[in-house]
Amino acid sequence: DLKLEYKDISKVNPKIIYTHLSGYGLHGPEKDTGAYDFVGYWARSGVMSCLGEPGTPAPFQVPGFGDNTTGMYAACAIMMALFHRERTGEGQEVCVSLVGGGIWSMGIVLSSVLATGLEYGRISRFNQSNPIFNSYQCQDGRWIQLACIQGDRYWTGICKALELGKLEHDPLYATHELRMKNNKELIAILDKIFKTKTQKGWAERLAKENVIWTTVRTPGEVANDPTPWADGYYREIDHPSGKKLKVVMPPWQFSETPTTARRTAPEFSQHTEEVLIETLGYSWDEISTLKEKKVIA
Repeated sequence: DLKLEYKDISKVNPKIIYTHLSGYGLHGPEKDTGAYDFVGYWARSGVMSCLGEPGTPAPFQVPGFGDNTTGMYAACAIMMALFHRERTGEGQEVCVSLVGGGIWSMGIVLSSVLATGLEYGRISRFNQSNPIFNSYQCQDGRWIQLACIQGDRYWTGICKALELGKLEHDPLYATHELRMKNNKELIAILDKIFKTKTQKGWAERLAKENVIWTTVRTPGEVANDPTPWADGYYREIDHPSGKKLKVVMPPWQFSETPTTARRTAPEFSQHTEEVLIETLGYSWDEISTLKEKKVIA
């Protein structure tokens, strides 16, 4: 027992904010079960089961997706605990888990399940209730995502962009309610229309109309997108090797305290000696012994 738990450390420093991140929480039957974000966040919280076409394998997770999200939740919780300490002088333990982070991210879906008792299944793009809130594949195999939630507000713009002609006032599709009623038929029509132009071709037409849409982009395209570069979501910094390094920056901006990339990731074993000497009180002779025994590099 290293005496490093909150109950031990808080006796020495009652004002400490002690954060514990786990896979499944601290109190349930799986409190000692190991987890990565692929299982604790992606699979166990229900995210994985809700994505993809019904009857098809669930899509694989983007690496670190749940780690980053749960880490931000932990940071928010720490800030709240710090604010509480500023007001009251009290420290406390902050507990965050991967499954809890996933559940919070799934809040809209799980709130519905809790309220109704009904299971939430996958939604097929071929049966999307609002056909102009859907994804469509273009002639070149690339995709366009429409997000016209207010169907009647954007229907005219969609019709102009897609050259739907008389379909705008068709008695089957003229209103949002009618488009929902005849959604499968309209999706089939739009599928055929989107296959007549490339993604770039449709992007040029959609950009001219008052509709909500975007192209579905690859990571390589996102890395070279001028929009995130303009808002500082990427930055080019100097690397100790003398080269320029492009890095991802935090997604927030402050008017008075701009975000900066203060340093690059350390090289392997770069700070080992510094930590052992300055933090843990080791001598150079002890460090030499550890190196001889290959305990440290």
